[in-house]
Amino acid sequence: MKVAIDIKGRAEMERAIRVLGENGPKAMAAALWNEGNRIMGRAKDIVPVDTTALQGSGVVDFAVISGSDVSVTMGFGGPAKAYAEVQHEELSYYHKPPTQAKYLEQPLREAAEDMGFRLAKELWDELK
Repeated sequence: MKVAIDIKGRAEMERAIRVLGENGPKAMAAALWNEGNRIMGRAKDIVPVDTTALQGSGVVDFAVISGSDVSVTMGFGGPAKAYAEVQHEELSYYHKPPTQAKYLEQPLREAAEDMGFRLAKELWDELK
């Protein structure tokens, strides 16, 4: 499942990337991987826990650089991907608080509120 988000602070982030020039994609890859791990940490706090298998399956892949595009993929499930998706998407299931459905999407959307600013700060720190 892919989720589209609107990143606040995008202009600041893009300016930092331009200033970094040819080092921009590599610096962005590191910053995005760090951000992905921060989001994953929050997601693991609220992922449904029965046997801890789902919680333990959360991963953030290393960033992929393709020209000037940088991406990070994260998710839950591994071999139990179908189970992870059902637990994420089915809103009628009971989850003992603080666990919940939308355990990855919610932290991602919350992070988007100021993600660009955090990424820009990390990129500017790279210049120091």
